[in-house]
Amino acid sequence: MSWTAADVETAAREIYQRAQLDPASLPGMSKLADALQIGIFEAPRRGIWGQGVKVIVKGRKSIWLAPRLPEVHRAHAIAHEIVEHEFPRQEHDPEGFCDAVGAAVLAPRGAFASAARYVDEDLAKLAHAFRTTESCAALRLGEVLGVPCVLVSRVRVRARGDAFEWPHEAELRQLARSRREVPGLSRVVLSDDKTRVFLRAA
Repeated sequence: MSWTAADVETAAREIYQRAQLDPASLPGMSKLADALQIGIFEAPRRGIWGQGVKVIVKGRKSIWLAPRLPEVHRAHAIAHEIVEHEFPRQEHDPEGFCDAVGAAVLAPRGAFASAARYVDEDLAKLAHAFRTTESCAALRLGEVLGVPCVLVSRVRVRARGDAFEWPHEAELRQLARSRREVPGLSRVVLSDDKTRVFLRAA
């Protein structure tokens, strides 16, 4: 991975600047796409691309979304594809870059920091405020506030925040499954996806 956390935040700011929109106003992904002259369409049937795909036909940018996406997945898909349109030549882990910048576009740094303090870092409230998933809100806590944290899912374990001596993945997965309290560590099962657990250093 050649891009950094600072690159992600810079790219998100650039997208709002190009759109001439204030990220603090939380304009929403449809309005952001419209300001960038990117059309949004729903595919007539589910394709092989997952939740969304960017398309350019005769110089016109568009995003085609899988049909009947829940609102939070729709917002994330639009954010991800906006990043693909705006940064098309990302060579190193382009999907990871688009996911990371998409999250920063959905939950802009300044607005997210203010909201996190206001709701005492409550993941469900943050997810609702930014129309995203609790997973995204959890990772943004680490990215924006520096909270040392780990999000454990079936597929992967993602760490965010300030430097912290986390145990190996196998032990983190065991801690995520365990109901016992660990000094200096809090454990939250996400309410919108019970298979995911958020661990954070106290």
